[in-house]
Amino acid sequence: MNPIIFLDIDGVINPNDIMKFPPVDPDLPKRLANEKENPAIAQLEAFTVMQAHQCFDRNSIEYLMKLIQEFDCRIVISSSWRLFFTYEELIAVFDIVDLGQYVIGVTANTRKPRFSQILDYITLHGIDRYIVIDDFNMSKIFGYRFIHTKRRMLLKDYYMARTALKTQEHAS
Repeated sequence: MNPIIFLDIDGVINPNDIMKFPPVDPDLPKRLANEKENPAIAQLEAFTVMQAHQCFDRNSIEYLMKLIQEFDCRIVISSSWRLFFTYEELIAVFDIVDLGQYVIGVTANTRKPRFSQILDYITLHGIDRYIVIDDFNMSKIFGYRFIHTKRRMLLKDYYMARTALKTQEHAS
């Protein structure tokens, strides 16, 4: 089974600098849908497309891609974005930054805390290799498998994630 990255969005790949949002281009969804050859992008709201395309942190996306490529990881979205977008819409959002093909699921929408939803997903799917990347501190629950970001994923966070995945690789 591929290692899983339980991924938050805001504070990990989306620094969410509200004051820095560029103006919304209503034609951007259609242009990106053509460029990425994914008609689902054209169905997203222009603001959402703009946010993914222009506000998601490029370095953070690059670090995720490096982890995915080195360890053959898959992404499960644990972000609150899963409460506002369908799974298909989230795939389209992640396709904007070339990560959609790696998204395999979302944690359940329950009234439990996020860490419980992640633990439930791990149990339900029999996952033994994973990391959790979030700006909400869950280190007491997940230990070395937890990568605590602040506003965005930094190079040091990438190295911590890489070390955690390597440790699990050798433990298998």
